[in-house]
Amino acid sequence: MPFLQLKKGLKIVNPDLRSDIEEAFSAAWTGHFSTPLIADIDLPAALIEAATSLVRKARLKILFAHSPTLAVWAVLYPLSRSYGATTSDVYLHISKFVGENCSDVASRDALKSDFRRAARKIGLPVHELRP
Repeated sequence: MPFLQLKKGLKIVNPDLRSDIEEAFSAAWTGHFSTPLIADIDLPAALIEAATSLVRKARLKILFAHSPTLAVWAVLYPLSRSYGATTSDVYLHISKFVGENCSDVASRDALKSDFRRAARKIGLPVHELRP
Protein backbone atom coordinates (compact mmCIF):
# COMPACT_ATOMS: atom_id res chain seq x y z
CA MET A 1 0.00 0.00 0.00
CA PRO A 2 1.46 3.39 -0.93
CA PHE A 3 2.17 5.90 1.77
CA LEU A 4 -0.67 8.27 2.43
CA GLN A 5 0.25 11.66 1.00
CA LEU A 6 -0.61 14.44 3.38
CA LYS A 7 -1.20 18.10 2.99
CA LYS A 8 1.81 20.29 3.55
CA GLY A 9 2.98 20.46 7.14
CA LEU A 10 0.90 17.58 8.48
CA LYS A 11 2.17 14.35 9.98
CA ILE A 12 1.71 10.94 8.41
CA VAL A 13 -1.65 9.33 9.04
CA ASN A 14 -1.68 5.71 10.14
CA PRO A 15 -2.74 3.74 7.01
CA ASP A 16 -4.31 1.09 9.25
CA LEU A 17 -6.62 3.72 10.70
CA ARG A 18 -7.61 4.75 7.18
CA SER A 19 -8.37 1.13 6.33
CA ASP A 20 -10.39 0.66 9.51
CA ILE A 21 -12.42 3.79 8.83
CA GLU A 22 -13.00 2.80 5.19
CA GLU A 23 -14.15 -0.65 6.28
CA ALA A 24 -16.56 0.77 8.87
CA PHE A 25 -18.01 3.28 6.39
CA SER A 26 -18.40 0.63 3.71
CA ALA A 27 -20.11 -1.78 6.11
CA ALA A 28 -22.44 0.94 7.44
CA TRP A 29 -23.42 1.97 3.94
CA THR A 30 -23.88 -1.49 2.44
CA GLY A 31 -24.85 -3.54 5.48
CA HIS A 32 -28.23 -4.80 6.66
CA PHE A 33 -30.65 -1.92 7.45
CA SER A 34 -28.23 0.63 5.96
CA THR A 35 -29.34 3.89 4.41
CA PRO A 36 -29.24 4.35 0.64
CA LEU A 37 -27.83 7.84 1.22
CA ILE A 38 -24.13 7.56 1.94
CA ALA A 39 -24.00 10.98 3.63
CA ASP A 40 -26.51 9.73 6.21
CA ILE A 41 -24.76 6.55 7.30
CA ASP A 42 -25.31 5.79 10.96
CA LEU A 43 -21.99 5.57 12.76
CA PRO A 44 -20.84 6.51 16.25
CA ALA A 45 -19.92 10.18 16.65
CA ALA A 46 -16.33 9.23 17.52
CA LEU A 47 -15.95 7.43 14.18
CA ILE A 48 -17.43 10.39 12.27
CA GLU A 49 -14.97 12.66 14.11
CA ALA A 50 -12.04 10.35 13.26
CA ALA A 51 -13.14 10.22 9.62
CA THR A 52 -13.50 14.00 9.46
CA SER A 53 -10.05 14.43 10.96
CA LEU A 54 -8.54 11.96 8.49
CA VAL A 55 -10.26 13.63 5.52
CA ARG A 56 -8.83 16.98 6.58
CA LYS A 57 -5.30 15.58 6.92
CA ALA A 58 -5.04 13.32 3.87
CA ARG A 59 -5.04 14.33 0.22
CA LEU A 60 -8.52 13.79 -1.17
CA LYS A 61 -7.05 12.36 -4.40
CA ILE A 62 -5.36 9.59 -2.37
CA LEU A 63 -8.56 8.88 -0.45
CA PHE A 64 -10.46 8.54 -3.73
CA ALA A 65 -7.93 5.94 -4.86
CA HIS A 66 -7.58 3.95 -1.63
CA SER A 67 -10.69 4.71 0.45
CA PRO A 68 -13.45 5.36 -2.05
CA THR A 69 -16.36 5.09 0.39
CA LEU A 70 -14.75 7.58 2.75
CA ALA A 71 -13.86 9.95 -0.10
CA VAL A 72 -17.36 9.90 -1.60
CA TRP A 73 -18.79 10.50 1.87
CA ALA A 74 -16.34 13.40 2.36
CA VAL A 75 -17.73 15.12 -0.74
CA LEU A 76 -21.41 14.46 -0.04
CA TYR A 77 -21.47 14.91 3.74
CA PRO A 78 -20.80 18.68 3.81
CA LEU A 79 -23.35 19.20 1.05
CA SER A 80 -26.00 17.30 3.01
CA ARG A 81 -25.27 19.42 6.09
CA SER A 82 -24.54 22.90 4.71
CA TYR A 83 -25.66 23.29 1.10
CA GLY A 84 -28.01 26.25 0.75
CA ALA A 85 -27.70 27.36 4.38
CA THR A 86 -25.32 30.18 3.51
CA THR A 87 -24.49 29.57 -0.14
CA SER A 88 -25.27 27.20 -2.96
CA ASP A 89 -21.63 27.05 -4.06
CA VAL A 90 -21.04 23.29 -4.02
CA TYR A 91 -17.26 23.60 -4.22
CA LEU A 92 -17.05 26.07 -1.33
CA HIS A 93 -18.77 23.60 1.01
CA ILE A 94 -16.53 20.75 -0.14
CA SER A 95 -13.39 22.92 0.13
CA LYS A 96 -14.22 23.99 3.68
CA PHE A 97 -14.86 20.43 4.79
CA VAL A 98 -11.85 18.73 3.20
CA GLY A 99 -9.48 21.67 3.57
CA GLU A 100 -8.49 21.74 -0.09
CA ASN A 101 -8.95 24.53 -2.60
CA CYS A 102 -11.49 23.75 -5.32
CA SER A 103 -11.76 27.25 -6.74
CA ASP A 104 -10.12 26.75 -10.14
CA VAL A 105 -11.48 24.83 -13.11
CA ALA A 106 -8.66 22.26 -13.13
CA SER A 107 -9.14 21.28 -9.47
CA ARG A 108 -12.93 21.07 -9.96
CA ASP A 109 -12.52 18.87 -13.03
CA ALA A 110 -10.11 16.61 -11.13
CA LEU A 111 -12.53 16.40 -8.19
CA LYS A 112 -15.43 15.49 -10.47
CA SER A 113 -13.39 12.86 -12.31
CA ASP A 114 -12.05 11.29 -9.10
CA PHE A 115 -15.52 11.38 -7.54
CA ARG A 116 -17.11 9.61 -10.52
CA ARG A 117 -14.46 6.87 -10.50
CA ALA A 118 -14.78 6.31 -6.75
CA ALA A 119 -18.59 6.41 -6.85
CA ARG A 120 -18.67 3.78 -9.58
CA LYS A 121 -16.16 1.69 -7.63
CA ILE A 122 -18.50 1.52 -4.62
CA GLY A 123 -21.62 0.99 -6.74
CA LEU A 124 -23.14 4.47 -6.91
CA PRO A 125 -24.54 5.21 -10.35
CA VAL A 126 -23.09 8.31 -11.94
CA HIS A 127 -23.84 9.68 -15.36
CA GLU A 128 -21.16 11.09 -17.61
CA LEU A 129 -19.22 9.76 -20.52
CA ARG A 130 -15.88 10.77 -19.05
CA PRO A 131 -14.41 9.13 -15.94
